[in-house]
Amino acid sequence: MTKKLSIGLPLIGLAIVLVWIKVSARTVPHVPPLVEPASSPYAHTIAATGIVEASERNYNLNPPISGQIV
Repeated sequence: MTKKLSIGLPLIGLAIVLVWIKVSARTVPHVPPLVEPASSPYAHTIAATGIVEASERNYNLNPPISGQIV
């Protein structure tokens, strides 16, 4: 009797979990962006992040405001 319970109860639990996952699964609707992404007015552009490597020392640049460095 205990052998049957030790095999049967986990299988029943697994079946309940699988049914619960199937029932509670929902799809997230696709929401369009509120604002169009920014586009560059130039024909050729480069965007990069990282550190500026000098010949003597490396300097970490952290501008106070995000944007284009001129």
